[in-house]
Amino acid sequence: MDADGSINGPITISAGGALYVNGGTIHGPLSSTRAAALTLCAANISGPVTATSTTGPVLIGGSNCPGNSISGPVTITRNTGGVSFVGNTVHGPVTITNNTGGFSYSGNTVTGPVTVSGNS
Repeated sequence: MDADGSINGPITISAGGALYVNGGTIHGPLSSTRAAALTLCAANISGPVTATSTTGPVLIGGSNCPGNSISGPVTITRNTGGVSFVGNTVHGPVTITNNTGGFSYSGNTVTGPVTVSGNS
């Protein structure tokens, strides 16, 4: 989805699927389980974001990918292709745990509890 795109959720990314959002708007929950990849750059998301057991990269802000504005809880856990969570503004709790394949977390503004552990 490009900058002018807008979609009403819920959005579910199933095993082997992928989602790329660059500047679009998502209204509703976004859930990814065993996806091939998840990329969110400069997106506005109103709803929870969950990424679990993704086999490829989970890029939610990072290198050449501006941060996002997320209103809702963020849960990123047990992904194996690397996680980047950089430059985001989150209104809600953030939990990023037990991810492998590389990890980057910096420059985020979070209004809610933050749990970041067990990532490598």
